[in-house]
Order: sequence, then structure tokens, then C-alpha cells
Amino acid sequence: MWDGLMLKILNTFKYKLICQTAIYNISSTGDNIASLETSDKSYVGFHAELSNALQNLPHDTIIVFDKIVTNDGGAYDFTAPEDGLYSFVWTTLTKPGHIFHTKLTVDGRVISRSHNNAASTTDGRTATENVVVHLKKGNRVRIQTYQSYGHILLAGWSSFCGFKV
Repeated sequence: MWDGLMLKILNTFKYKLICQTAIYNISSTGDNIASLETSDKSYVGFHAELSNALQNLPHDTIIVFDKIVTNDGGAYDFTAPEDGLYSFVWTTLTKPGHIFHTKLTVDGRVISRSHNNAASTTDGRTATENVVVHLKKGNRVRIQTYQSYGHILLAGWSSFCGFKV
């Protein structure tokens, strides 16, 4: 009888311990979820388009994509709001018989170039370039004309976007 009573007490104690552990785990999970929901994780991303055609721009002219579609993190012009790895994509459209070369720069240093040549075609041409680059807070990223080939850049299809990876 004594063994049966002890076994019953131990099983009851074990059951209470399991329940208390489960309640603690559920409570901790709730706290973790709450802290994730209120974390300071910042999102940085933008997408901007050209609203008017540009033509005959001199070498090194900064192209201002003036129609802002998305600007999470308030970084578009683009100045890096924090250190990190960033991805940028830009697309240009030029009309038949024209050329438009561009480059992506970080604080004036050329990172990548895009060659858009429709000089000998009867159709417009697009060129797209993608860059992944480490930036420090305050670095300025620009799309600029390259080698004075800034004949005609068409609106609506020309865009610039970027985000923190």
C-alpha cells in the first residue's frame, strides 16, 4: 500500500512538474514573440523611376530617378543609413539610334557600368545591371552617365532600386 501511495504521489508530482514546465515554456515563447514583434529591425529598400526623358547629358551627370515608388527606411537618394550588404539594380531604356551608358558609384568610386547601345537598331533597347556591395553608414550611391554617352534615356522603363540584404 505504501509503495502504491508513493508511486501515486510521485506521478502527481511529475505531472505537476511537466505542467509547470509547459506553462513556463509557453510563457517564455510569448515573451520571445513579443520581443521579436517589437525589435528594432530596420528595413531599407527603395524603388524609383524616371518620370521624364533625359537627353544629351554630359559625362558624370547624376541621374535623378524622380518618381519614388517605395522608400522604406527613408534612404533614397541613396545614402546608406547603416553598415551592411546592399543590392542595387538599375535599368535604362534608350530609343532606336541612340546610346546611353551609365555607372553606379559609391562616394564617386565606380563599382559597375551598364552599356545600352541602340545606335544601329530600329527598336529601343534596355540594359540592366545588378550590384551587391558592402556599404558603411553615410556612403552615397549614385547612377551617373558614363563616357559622355548620355544621348536619350526614356521615362517609364528606366528605374533604380536597392535594398539592404
